[in-house]
Amino acid sequence: MVTFPKDLEIAKKLPWAPYAGRNLSYYFTYMHLRDTYGTFYEQLLGVRFAALFVTAEGSKWQMYRSPKESERLEKHVYAASEDPAYVQRVLDHTQKTYDALENTCHQYLNLDFTAMSNGELAKRLDAFRDVYLNAVASISCSIIFASALSQRIGKDVPENDLLKMALPLKKTIPLEEELAFWQLVATLQIQDAFPIASLETLSPSTRALVQKHFDAYLWLEAYENDPIWRMQDFVSRLNDAANQDASAKRSHLERRHDEQDQEIEALRKKHGVDALPLNQFRQAMYYRILGESLVGLANHATQKLFAAIAKKLFLPLNQIKWFSDEELTSALRGHLDLDVLSGRLSQRQQIYLIALGEKNVHAFEGRRDVKSILDQFDVEEPELEPVTEIRGVSAYPGKVQGIARVVHDVSELEKVKQGDILVTLNTTPSFVLAMKRSAAIVTDEGGITCHAAIVSRELGIPCIIGTKAGTRLIRDGAKIEVDAASGLVRHLDD
Repeated sequence: MVTFPKDLEIAKKLPWAPYAGRNLSYYFTYMHLRDTYGTFYEQLLGVRFAALFVTAEGSKWQMYRSPKESERLEKHVYAASEDPAYVQRVLDHTQKTYDALENTCHQYLNLDFTAMSNGELAKRLDAFRDVYLNAVASISCSIIFASALSQRIGKDVPENDLLKMALPLKKTIPLEEELAFWQLVATLQIQDAFPIASLETLSPSTRALVQKHFDAYLWLEAYENDPIWRMQDFVSRLNDAANQDASAKRSHLERRHDEQDQEIEALRKKHGVDALPLNQFRQAMYYRILGESLVGLANHATQKLFAAIAKKLFLPLNQIKWFSDEELTSALRGHLDLDVLSGRLSQRQQIYLIALGEKNVHAFEGRRDVKSILDQFDVEEPELEPVTEIRGVSAYPGKVQGIARVVHDVSELEKVKQGDILVTLNTTPSFVLAMKRSAAIVTDEGGITCHAAIVSRELGIPCIIGTKAGTRLIRDGAKIEVDAASGLVRHLDD
């Protein structure tokens, strides 16, 4: 029986509930709990969770939070957000961490890791980790501040108007890419370049335009543990858009964004909302999407580094992120036997649990050890209430009909075709292209500041969030109607 850590004793006294499902690696999860939640939260917010844990079984990754702890943290941030100078300090810090991450990513993309020694690789991994986790902490804090500020502004603004005001202060990377994409399509239409059989069939100048866009955004969906774009998929996306009015598409998106800004200003004046907290609210949402997008850039920028580390440690590349940063750097510096490192893998890939205690982070693996820890936690799986209709919150209005594609994991995203309706637990940057193909989006989780709500609002895609049971009650392949204005989904083929 595994020994229960003393600084996890508080976790026995708390109720626990599932918080968010993701596609994240062991490498990232261990650091995230140890540093983001264990150190940076307290540095940035003045408060942190007393305890937190994640379980992962295959691709089923699940974070658990105590509702009591979440409420305590939210109350603290809500009270602190009354001081706009404090909020601005956190937002300014966020911009600095993002700038540092972006600069470091571009530096790492140009480094030759193959010639580095084991010690040099360990130093590079350590250095990137520090920059990366500072930015990740900023993402998490942006989410918390966006929620707190929406509650503060929402005291004086009706829910429907608050929803309209919940637009990022600047164009996010997903919107920038969409605008640039339609500009590229318009240019290719003028050049009569369609259909594109392959990149090699294009003229050198046209090929350069396509390659430039591809290179600028190829990491957009990579998130933390996902692949970058493939050129053949991008060419297919271009061909699928060939018969549409690309110039009109781009102009419509630009015009929508400008009109939304004007509407927000009118609503601000109507409800007497001060410009500063509103702009900080919108800035926090912008930083949330920007930061999550930059995680993809970080994943892309470290691929050559991880490949070099895998080679040095005689590990397959697809296994490298099954180890923590501490394990990898210890092995590179000769402080951890490679056989010991590899011996940990089978149990860990089966199932693992990583828990943040009052002082340290603890890792457990294998069914016996994980079960012995979980049995001591009061985990409350939400009861599935009888539901006669699928209803959630409108993130962006519109009524559409289409084929439902229920996506439980990012590996299923390819089944979402143009005009389908994406139904999923929640969205991350890995979902962006599938979202752009979708006629509507339905999620189980989320509020008005979640990823799905922000991206759908920017792109003008009807979206319903917080259904709680959409992925359970909507049949994959069924014809459904999404009435996002009323937050209602119904089957049409019953």
